[in-house]
Amino acid sequence: MVETLFVRPDGIGGALTRFGRRLGSEGWPLEQVSCWIDWLAEICTTPPADSLRTFASGVSLAHGWTEGNLRGMRAEECFDAVTGLCTTAVLRLRLQQVFEQCAALDLEPNWLHRLIIIDADIADVSHLEADAVMVVLADLVQQTFTAGETITREGCRIFVLVDNTDRLTGRVAAILDETRSRSLLRAARILAWIEDLPAASTQIDRYMADLSV
Repeated sequence: MVETLFVRPDGIGGALTRFGRRLGSEGWPLEQVSCWIDWLAEICTTPPADSLRTFASGVSLAHGWTEGNLRGMRAEECFDAVTGLCTTAVLRLRLQQVFEQCAALDLEPNWLHRLIIIDADIADVSHLEADAVMVVLADLVQQTFTAGETITREGCRIFVLVDNTDRLTGRVAAILDETRSRSLLRAARILAWIEDLPAASTQIDRYMADLSV
């Protein structure tokens, strides 16, 4: 990290990602890893150290930490076998990361992120039909959200953790319009809406329990 900071300052984003990935895989909490970067920025008083305090640097560190941390989780807990999407175990981890990152930057999580929920009515169909609906729906959602959003599935719902922009309502409407053009999804009566994040990280488990069916 220090060598990159002073010798190749343009590569600090990649160095932070690698640093976060390594320590995340070893089980260190993101809050502690972020503190070490803050201490490094305080120790290094020269201009290159300012790059450690930017929002982009925080995102790079958190992204690497998430990748590394997931390696310590069992694969079957992280991925849905039918759709290939991540499970809500990953979403819980990402939400925790969002809250820790925002706390470090003194920002409100809801200023930056929202959660989109897409629900399919598959309770009264066969397992084969239900799986087919979720595979097609997952493919549609992945085609719609292609900027690295966290997309997860639990039961009949798909969750998408997205950046909070004024385009969200239009994107949700576009998904619903597309589902109405596909007979399999039209029969499943797809609903989609936008949810605020919980008020605090301590409420994440209850928040996910309330949204899961």
